[in-house]
Amino acid sequence: MKINHFLISACFFSILLVLSACNEDKCKNVVCQTNANCMDGDCICDQGFEKDAQDSCVLVRDKFIGTYQANENCNGSGNSSYALSIIAGNSNQEVLINNFWNYFSNRVVGTISENSITIPAQNSSDDIFSVEGNGTINGNALTLNFTITEISTGESETCNATWNKN
Repeated sequence: MKINHFLISACFFSILLVLSACNEDKCKNVVCQTNANCMDGDCICDQGFEKDAQDSCVLVRDKFIGTYQANENCNGSGNSSYALSIIAGNSNQEVLINNFWNYFSNRVVGTISENSITIPAQNSSDDIFSVEGNGTINGNALTLNFTITEISTGESETCNATWNKN
């Protein structure tokens, strides 16, 4: 009886040993840089961050920040060219656009996700116009489609723009 009990215990212990070996911690000896966590042995950037050329995790919005030369074509007001800038916003996914449409004196808020920017509906500081739109960045070129609406009349125009980073 003691031998059977010993054999059962030994088998049970062996099974536990084999099963625990299957659950090896792949992150045990992995040290990730700032803004990254280990998952299955690989360093994965935190939400709102992406790997740069040096394999460091940087904010996704960083590629949008800078000064730009805007070239716009709007179906109502025609073509225009002007300078603007994009700065960091209050959250990791937010940017603020200065001199939007060469009219807005307030900063227009944009939300960043990977290579895309979304401009939710918002008014100019004088409440004459509202804007909303979206775009994508590819290298130093930000391509946007947005709608400008005159608040008092409801009339709107659509604009296609390319903003080239200086």
